[in-house]
Amino acid sequence: MSKARRATDQVLEANRKFMKQVSDLVRGLEETGMGISERAQARMDELRANLNEQQGEVMPRLKSTLSKIEEQRERATPMVRRAITGNEALAVEEWLNKYTVVKTIDKVTYVLSIVFLQSTQYISMRFPEYFRFFFAAATIFLLSTRIYMYGKQNMQYFMYDYCYMTNTLCVINALAQPQNAYFWQVNFVAANGPLLGAIVAWRNSLVFHDVDKVTSFFIHFVPALLTYAERWSIHPTPMCPNGASSCTLSFMTAFVAPFTVYLIWQVAYLFITEYLDRDKFEKDPSLMTSLRWIVRDKKNQVHVLMLTVGRQLGIFEADEELDFKRKPMAVIGLFVVFQLIFTIACFLPTSIMFISQNVHRVFIVVVAIIALWNGAGFLFHVFVKRYEEGLQKKSEASRRKSSRNSMPRRTSSSSGSKRKSKARMKGFCAPPNEAERELLRREKEALEEALLANVPEDDNHDEDQDYVYRQNAKRSERKSAKAATLEPSDDEVADDDDEDDNVSL
Repeated sequence: MSKARRATDQVLEANRKFMKQVSDLVRGLEETGMGISERAQARMDELRANLNEQQGEVMPRLKSTLSKIEEQRERATPMVRRAITGNEALAVEEWLNKYTVVKTIDKVTYVLSIVFLQSTQYISMRFPEYFRFFFAAATIFLLSTRIYMYGKQNMQYFMYDYCYMTNTLCVINALAQPQNAYFWQVNFVAANGPLLGAIVAWRNSLVFHDVDKVTSFFIHFVPALLTYAERWSIHPTPMCPNGASSCTLSFMTAFVAPFTVYLIWQVAYLFITEYLDRDKFEKDPSLMTSLRWIVRDKKNQVHVLMLTVGRQLGIFEADEELDFKRKPMAVIGLFVVFQLIFTIACFLPTSIMFISQNVHRVFIVVVAIIALWNGAGFLFHVFVKRYEEGLQKKSEASRRKSSRNSMPRRTSSSSGSKRKSKARMKGFCAPPNEAERELLRREKEALEEALLANVPEDDNHDEDQDYVYRQNAKRSERKSAKAATLEPSDDEVADDDDEDDNVSL
């Protein structure tokens, strides 16, 4: 028993010693932690005091600097307005929307677009080895401009589209990875496949006086020229370091890699627009993406095709329209499937283009002709109506003049009575005088400026311009009807002819 008691006492004593050691260790850690906490708190208080002191010194200087900048802006604004608009009270943005200024901007844009495209052709043909630098500089400038313009129009989410990603990859390839042949070949497939195909599918048009249309054409067309210059140069290029004749396109670079890049883009695009920023679209319905634009544009070919297939598959009822709010997943699914089929179909002919230079040339030329044809359709849809109205006015004036010359001469007595009756009727049925013409001209310009200010930046503004032209034609017909109630004199006929000749076409 004594041995057992001694063993028990030894175990208990050892246990007490162990517990005392543990207690001492915990107490030491607590004291150390409190010391560290106190030092850290003191340091934080010191830093906070220094920060408050610095803020007290910096904030007054910052406020003073901002107030000076605001004063300089207020003083400079009238001078800038006077230098640009000629009127201190007229804002530059309002001045830019005036009818005459818009026409001048269109003229300048037309000239610069022609010069730009000619420069593109010259550099790509004469100095193909340096064309990538020209492409990178032009793309960075145009994309920066488009980001600013689309941001003002709530269309910034269009910048997430596949074509902009491809242009960005081409710029990175040209500047950061110029010797990466694998990267060049992947961009070749994307640039000559979906981007060229989009010009046909989305009916891109080359209209030289329209900045937006020229930019869209450049984004979809010029990457193909870049890859053409790299592929078919007579000198070794990064895409084909051993020469054009020995350059081949493998299945990996012809389909697997471009398709993988496309899938990564598609997933990221849907994640951003339909999940990450979904609340923004619900709060602001004016925000646009490619999908939402297609859903709203019922005349769009893709919209019609999606709706037709959706009805045939039973996704939509026979009388049901594409509704993003009611069936978002169905609309998104159809759009993704259609875009996937379109992309794969556009990938297929790129292998033939990579092998045959003539086939590559034909594809580029045909797509360019289609863009020009679309641009011609846009131009003549708007301008032919004005041209026809001008010809009609001139023919009416010519008929009035010929009918006046074919009438028999009047006798002196009859002419005197005619002049008296004409003088009596002058107040309500005579042709408008110079003051009335000036008033009509001002009303016409005011109407055109009001309509032009409300025109959206897309192809749908043709109808608003047509409305202006119809109103002008109706006003001219009313003036002609007034003039026809009396037999005008030769001088009045001459005045009418001069006015018709000065009609702005």
